[in-house]
Amino acid sequence: MVQNNFDLIGGCGHSHMLGIAVCVSRETPSNGMRGGRVTDAIRTCNFDTETTDFYICGNSSMIDDTMKILPEKGSRNIYREQH
Repeated sequence: MVQNNFDLIGGCGHSHMLGIAVCVSRETPSNGMRGGRVTDAIRTCNFDTETTDFYICGNSSMIDDTMKILPEKGSRNIYREQH
């Protein structure tokens, strides 16, 4: 039984090999989630552009906005859901 969003990812958000940031904009954040939009989190987060891969899926407007922001921050390893 799935108890929360972290059950869906098998606890990978706490792994030293894989970091996952869960952002929610329509519900109250819990269990380490970030409140607000993904694009706001990306603007404020620090990450290593050489070793960080981004897998983006969701609302097409969010994907388009994210695809503009990440290269501006120096990211190259960006994978997106195609609509």
